[in-house]
Amino acid sequence: MGVIAAVAGCAVQQPSPYSDVASLLNAPPPQTHEELAQRCMYLRQEIAQQRTIASTAPRVSPGVTILSIQEQASRNIAALTARSASLGCNEAPVMQGKPASPQDKGDYIDLCMAKCKQYTSRTPEQCFDSCK
Repeated sequence: MGVIAAVAGCAVQQPSPYSDVASLLNAPPPQTHEELAQRCMYLRQEIAQQRTIASTAPRVSPGVTILSIQEQASRNIAALTARSASLGCNEAPVMQGKPASPQDKGDYIDLCMAKCKQYTSRTPEQCFDSCK
């Protein structure tokens, strides 16, 4: 297990308040748009981290342990992906509310596009469709 912790620590981009996969999976649903954006980001980071664990296991751990690490990482990825889908992370609107006036529309789209790129893995076209 120490190997998993050592390998897992290398892939973290932003500290997560969740201590492990189970706490992330069992966290209560987010109540605000900001909480949803944060949770989706943590889920994406953890999925990437689990992929790193699965791919680096053969280099850091010999024999049968490799298979058990890879199997656990695969199970974690499946559970995290399902949780992400259930929260609507790929479909969640990037910003709530619409501009108050037509002249605010340009500022709104710029801000929305920036947040979309920051918090999601959507393409620019998908971001634009979500923001308009």
